[in-house]
Amino acid sequence: MDKLSVAKQVSVVRLYLSGLSHDQIAAKTGVSKGSVANVVAEVRAGRFPEANGLLGTGGSAERAGD
Repeated sequence: MDKLSVAKQVSVVRLYLSGLSHDQIAAKTGVSKGSVANVVAEVRAGRFPEANGLLGTGGSAERAGD
């Protein structure tokens, strides 16, 4: 399986942080739901440094309401 480009991963993260579900993100990006879940898990675990600018000053990948 090919690894997602950083640009695609960042798109997934932005959509996740905007409140979309994994299914919605998969449909919008053309990425499988499993890959979406993997990207989100990496961000939440702090293993996706490219997302730091998207997370604000707190560095948390928690969405509002999560």
